[in-house]
Amino acid sequence: MLKLGILSGPYLIKPNIDELEGMFNKKINGIPETVEVAKSLLDYGITIVAVSLGSEGALFVTKKSSIYAHGLKVNVKSTVGAGDSMVAALAYALTRGLRFEETVKLAVATGAANVMTSGTKASDIKTIIELEKQVKYEYV
Repeated sequence: MLKLGILSGPYLIKPNIDELEGMFNKKINGIPETVEVAKSLLDYGITIVAVSLGSEGALFVTKKSSIYAHGLKVNVKSTVGAGDSMVAALAYALTRGLRFEETVKLAVATGAANVMTSGTKASDIKTIIELEKQVKYEYV
C-alpha cells in the first residue's frame, strides 16, 4: 500500500524503517543508506520523508537537507500510536510554519512522549516540552 500511496506524490510520508525495507525489498543499513533511500522517494513529488527508527530516533529528508535526530532514552510503556503522534506533530509544526529543526525536535519529542504512556492514551504537553529540549540532531 505504501508504494501505491507514494505514486500519488503526497506532501509528506512517515514510514518506519521496516516499512521502508519492505517497500524496497532489502535490508537498509545505517543512516547514510537510509538517507539515500529516502531521497529517492523525493523524485515522486514528496516534499518530506520522515523515517522513524524506533529507539534509534528518526530521519527527516527534504531536497534541501537531511536531519538525523537521535532517539531519546525513555521508559517505554506502549509503542501504539507513536508514529501517528509523530505525524500529528509534523502536521502541527508545518501548519505553524516552524523551522525544519524545530519541526524535527517536536516530532521526535511527541513520538517519545507517546511511548511513555499506556495504550492509546495521549501524552501531556509538559512532557513533550521537556523531551523537546533533550532532542539532539545532526545534519547528514
